[in-house]
Amino acid sequence: MFFNRIFRERALQRRARPEPLDDRLQITAPHEWLIVAGLGLMVLALIAFGVFVRVERTVSYEATLLLPGDRHYLVAPVSGTVVDVLVKATDTVAPGQPIAYVQPSETQYLESALVRFLSALEEAGQLPEGSRLELLQELLAAGPSTEFVPTAVIMSSDGGQVVTLDLVAGQTLVAGDSVGLVRTASAGRPEVVAFVSPDHAARLKAGMEADVSVHSSGSGAAQVFQGRVEHVSPSEAKPPQWLQAEGLAIPQRPHQVRVSLVGDEPDIPVADGAVVSLRVVLGRESLAFMLAPGGG
Repeated sequence: MFFNRIFRERALQRRARPEPLDDRLQITAPHEWLIVAGLGLMVLALIAFGVFVRVERTVSYEATLLLPGDRHYLVAPVSGTVVDVLVKATDTVAPGQPIAYVQPSETQYLESALVRFLSALEEAGQLPEGSRLELLQELLAAGPSTEFVPTAVIMSSDGGQVVTLDLVAGQTLVAGDSVGLVRTASAGRPEVVAFVSPDHAARLKAGMEADVSVHSSGSGAAQVFQGRVEHVSPSEAKPPQWLQAEGLAIPQRPHQVRVSLVGDEPDIPVADGAVVSLRVVLGRESLAFMLAPGGG
């Protein structure tokens, strides 16, 4: 009975006390609100980053660096064997300077002499039309052997720097072969040339920013030069033969892209025709735009 009376008194006391229905109900603790606020700030920061931060859209190509000046081919005047090579690539030569000596064969020497003779007759109008080849064959068949065949000279008709030279002693040449290239220096700034596919050419425009990475042979680090797209050929542009020989990557149906270097006169650490890396900035877009469907 004693315990029943105690519990009854407590129940009556609780019943007599009004319920605190108008009191504030605490659902979360204050430190939990701090966590929610921090997460909200992080979400806002990510949204601001995606909307306001600009990301570069770029495309890279293999290109070649061209120093200012005109380029002239060195051509073998006769067929024969290279006896001696007098210069090397990067040497500077004067107009008419010998580049190499070639020893023609007796037959080649006689043929060259007869061709010059028949050309003179043809120009003078003393050679019947259509008889040149037949007469040449008859003269070669009946001509005496030559005991002394003078050495022919490959020379540069223009002065300048030897860019490439494909000659070694003992090499066999055919008359008319291109054996090297000489660049005649002129005023101007270096430029970079690349050849791109038609799809890429449609995306590139004059005035776009670019940078050129040049790797010198002396150090592993690359020098980066600022540039600007000067011209994009609207139609196919076949690269010159000497540029293809340098190993530059040429796509099918190539379009030429020319990039000029901007800023102070650059100190180029490589030779004319060196292969470099070209990066062109297509534009700058927000991260949100690039991540949107169809945006990038």
